Amino acid sequence: VFTAKNEAGLTVESKTTVEVTQPEDDTAPVLSAITAASIESDQITLTWTTDEDADSALYYSTTSPVVIDDDENTTAVTDLDLVTSHSLSATDLTASTTYHFLIQSKDSSGNVGTSSQFSFTTSGL
Repeated sequence: VFTAKNEAGLTVESKTTVEVTQPEDDTAPVLSAITAASIESDQITLTWTTDEDADSALYYSTTSPVVIDDDENTTAVTDLDLVTSHSLSATDLTASTTYHFLIQSKDSSGNVGTSSQFSFTTSGL
């Protein structure tokens, strides 16, 4: 509310309503710097960054291509914390075995960024 007096000494009151809306976020997080931080005989730790806060998901399989909704052949490791620096580990892996993986991150608006498929081979015992 804005109140002022005009030249005649009368009080003038003005009410203005301002509505502020945020533009809808329809942009998926951009994944970058995907790195195998460590590869051992029975586990791997993968790290990556996103350009906005997002959760973390690692999908891996010994078969290719990795199919995210294939519970029989694909294993998922997730962390629902919204961050820009991500790190997930796949454990209980088999030594000297090739695994294929995808990384996904979803922001608070539900936009999903997905990496290309990569592969790694665990070290021998």
